[in-house]
Amino acid sequence: MNATLRALNRPLLPGARVYLVGGCVRDLLLGRPIKDLDLVTDGNPRRLASAVARRIGGAPFSLHAELHAYRIAPRGGAAAPWVDVLPLTEAIEEDLRQRDFTINAMALPVPFDATGLERSLVDPCGGLADLHARRLRHTHPGIFIADPVRLLRAVRIAAALEFTLDPETEALVRRDAPLLPQSAVERIRDELFALLALPGSAMWVRRMDSLGLLSSILPETVALKGLAQNANHHLDVWEHTLEAMRQCEALLAGPALPEELRAAVAERLRQPLCAPRSRLALLLFSVLLHDIAKPQTRGETPEGIITFARHDSVGAEIAGAICRRYRLSKRETKLVVTAIGAHLQPGFLSVHEPVTPRKRYHFFRDTGDAAVESLLLSLADRLAARGPWATDAQVERHRRFVAEMLRLTLEGATVAHPVVPIGGRDLAEAVGCPQGPALGELLDALKEAVAVGEVSTRGEAILFARGWVSSRRRRQRSEASPARGQDASEQRRGSTD
Repeated sequence: MNATLRALNRPLLPGARVYLVGGCVRDLLLGRPIKDLDLVTDGNPRRLASAVARRIGGAPFSLHAELHAYRIAPRGGAAAPWVDVLPLTEAIEEDLRQRDFTINAMALPVPFDATGLERSLVDPCGGLADLHARRLRHTHPGIFIADPVRLLRAVRIAAALEFTLDPETEALVRRDAPLLPQSAVERIRDELFALLALPGSAMWVRRMDSLGLLSSILPETVALKGLAQNANHHLDVWEHTLEAMRQCEALLAGPALPEELRAAVAERLRQPLCAPRSRLALLLFSVLLHDIAKPQTRGETPEGIITFARHDSVGAEIAGAICRRYRLSKRETKLVVTAIGAHLQPGFLSVHEPVTPRKRYHFFRDTGDAAVESLLLSLADRLAARGPWATDAQVERHRRFVAEMLRLTLEGATVAHPVVPIGGRDLAEAVGCPQGPALGELLDALKEAVAVGEVSTRGEAILFARGWVSSRRRRQRSEASPARGQDASEQRRGSTD
């Protein structure tokens, strides 16, 4: 039992009943970490919120004035659980029967005996028996009609707890799956990304698909099923997509990457890009969508070879629209779009060993903050394509190249993260280049020169810049000369007419 719960396990509101309810009771019984606490009372919720705040040293604020709902933000930082307080408007048993799943429909009176939790439990729906059976079961047949996002939550909770869906609950999910698009896109997004952040998400995406949920929220995936590919592949596009997701997760645990590199990659992917969505969840979302344009771009050569020309760039456009549909942030959308748009590039580069520093830099420049995710998507895609044209030598070359590139960017190598040794204003003054687009072009060229090892000092940067400015002026004069000659010729012709 965590410190917050210990602090609250005492009389909080004399003369009123107070109950701990919901997922925190479930997690307490399972011995799992408790993220948030939910309290209900038949007394005054505001007074209870104030009492809780005094106990844990937090600050209460109103969540919903009309519902008299309050939240207490703890002072213990992100690791400490939030506490929500709501009024109990009916008997506790009736309140619990209206919740989503039986394992979330249990309550403990506060204070409770921590050594005998099951004896104190209020459990009108049989949640404890389902907990012991590791089964997710609905509380009543209308739970998904009342709140369709519970359809996704059912799969997410089953995945998180490694529970099975009760057969009757599964039948309800299938029946009500078409209702899911009625939910707010932000809630759908949050449940989907919470699922993608869990281990074995590829298996659960398949489960979502079999239940009719995936086609409700990502109808673009339907056309991937049964779509044949060329001999680079041993699976159709949909099965290849799921295998690529599985391979992507395996990269973080298996031998495809050196151990120290896996640790650095895992640390990066744990980071949220836009809380609470992690880079890992965004990477797996990118893998899920990486071949989304293959139905639109499928073609055949005169010899009957299947092609998917520009499926990377077209797929990036489609993925961008999906990201915007689900209200992902601009940074998240850019990461997904970039990773999908670049997922073929590492394979192309790895064919031409040794890869020059300039080509390596161009990849890092073009992918930017999405370089790691682009590389991992590329390798997962390759590992999921084991048709007769895909040789072990090709796969190993691709794996080795991705590992090298990951090491370069994660270790801050100059080719991946060049730093120009002079500021833009100082450079402009030193070479007589005015502020504006020309200076931006110069700095870009200078950054590339640093990346490939042509420039490393301030003096070398100034020499490079002077040469670049001189070359640019000659080019401008050269481009202007034919135009002046043409104007003069037209004037001479005009004088003889």
